[in-house]
Amino acid sequence: MKELLAKKRIVILGLGREGISSFRFLTRKFPESEIILADRQEPGHFDREVQQIIASARETFFGKDYLRVLRTTDVVFRSPGVPFFLPELLEAKKRGITILSQTKLFFKFFPGTIIGITGTKGKSTTTKLTYDILRKVFPEVILIGNIGKPALEVFDSAKKTTIAVYELSSHQLGDLTQSPHIAVLLEMVPEHLDYYQNEQQYYDAKGSICRYQKAEDYIVFNPVHRRTLRLARQSAGTNVQYSLESPHCPGAFLKQGWLHRCFPERERVISKSDIPLKGIFNLENVLASIAATSVLGVSPENQREAIRAFRPLPHRLEFVGRYRGITFYNDSLATTPQATIAALGALGSKVSTVMLGGWERHLSYSTLVSQLGERGVRFVVCFPESGKRIARLIKKRDLSIKTVVTDSMREAVQLVYQNTFSGKICLLSPAAPSFGIFKSYEDRGNQFKYYAKTLA
Repeated sequence: MKELLAKKRIVILGLGREGISSFRFLTRKFPESEIILADRQEPGHFDREVQQIIASARETFFGKDYLRVLRTTDVVFRSPGVPFFLPELLEAKKRGITILSQTKLFFKFFPGTIIGITGTKGKSTTTKLTYDILRKVFPEVILIGNIGKPALEVFDSAKKTTIAVYELSSHQLGDLTQSPHIAVLLEMVPEHLDYYQNEQQYYDAKGSICRYQKAEDYIVFNPVHRRTLRLARQSAGTNVQYSLESPHCPGAFLKQGWLHRCFPERERVISKSDIPLKGIFNLENVLASIAATSVLGVSPENQREAIRAFRPLPHRLEFVGRYRGITFYNDSLATTPQATIAALGALGSKVSTVMLGGWERHLSYSTLVSQLGERGVRFVVCFPESGKRIARLIKKRDLSIKTVVTDSMREAVQLVYQNTFSGKICLLSPAAPSFGIFKSYEDRGNQFKYYAKTLA
């Protein structure tokens, strides 16, 4: 690592959570290097803490021409929000500039075992559950990625015996040239189409999680998902399948109301009724965690104990409470129509009110709107910009659903109380990103929870 980064001119592209973490790591480990900060946003866009870090940097580049820094640098640290396929980055690579990221550096130098987990929906739940299961057996397990700490923040304490459970987004995987020892590939649907040049590029980015695996590695996946299966076939590792329909050895599967595993003997792990998570999609997440941890020899007893103790993560079909007889669920992380359809299926016929919409990515909402009608939803609160399109589609279909468009969460919850009967469910599951009105999906979900309680 020293040869790669010592006494170099290093630019960090993108000052999000991971970019700031990279700055702290590099300035601490390589004080003799010149660390430069660059971002397309102006400094005033960032909070006070980041602005203090900006002020401490030797050199900075901000605004629409921030990539001009690539003309005079040795190494680039790309943050996930900066596309790896930018023409300026590709040109810099041709000129011999080293293009790195936290994920690349971690994979290159981490001495222990990496379990990498990706997919469109369920990454965080599967990552956290896998971590919880492993903690029952192994003393040195770290949780990193979007749900855990940035990778380089835990690097210094890592040993050969350390197991890293790494939640990996397509943005982190896109230019990776190494794969984890155990790769978990969950279901994928079209996502981030405002980031990638086309849908296939998104799937290709995901494929890096298993593309470079060797014979001694493992790929965990459900073969019923055709996109997942297509990527899994790129792996040279052992296939470990999980399924809601049929057994596979090695693997994990659902049979007669029980989750089983086969490694190599068939063993019951836990009853379906004992799993504290709603929805068929969460059964898949649990099966994936059972399969991945079984590879490392965790017993069914330890798996069962961790699963029973697990609780839904915030903003992921999270039970908020019952107020004025209305049950509120926060599924703010649902940013695709498929995720919202899954949430509707998990909660059943009592869902009367749904909050939809957000940042416009021009996804198709046709199937989702049909599901709203078929499931008896009576009131939909729509957030712009995609919410306007959803409202128009509902009206065009002549469904018996009242729609209101608002850009205020406070007003939205007030309308919920005015239009939802006692005994019914109000679900925030937007099928769109939060950008525009809200700072993040956490901000959107937290506002929903706050007003549900305070306006009751």
